[in-house]
Amino acid sequence: MAIEAVSSGGFDEVHADFLSKSRQACYKALDAFMLVWRRNPIKNLLKLL
Repeated sequence: MAIEAVSSGGFDEVHADFLSKSRQACYKALDAFMLVWRRNPIKNLLKLL
């Protein structure tokens, strides 16, 4: 895949659909993290440390 991108010069292209899906996945992960954090912040903080 990387070889195909190099040979076709695809590094300069920005794929908006890929960026959009990645952004949405990031927001979903952040929302899930914040939901867990709000339920019990002290216990979760100790787990992260």
